Amino acid sequence: MNFGEGPRAGEPLDRGRQPDTGSTDLLLGACHFESIGRNVDYFAQAQLQVPLRSNDEVEPKSSVSVGLHYAH
Repeated sequence: MNFGEGPRAGEPLDRGRQPDTGSTDLLLGACHFESIGRNVDYFAQAQLQVPLRSNDEVEPKSSVSVGLHYAH
């Protein structure tokens, strides 16, 4: 399917807007929260997204987040 009008007329629609072009994904995640002082806490979080079924080549995605919280 293509865009019918506008500045992108004739270009293919984004994969997320086309029927049956997505994937079935397995999501794995972990989170850790800990106090490291009287007023200081931290957290760490990781997530991995692995496509199990896909119509197109879909690359696995991963993300890592860390944070620090200071309460005064």
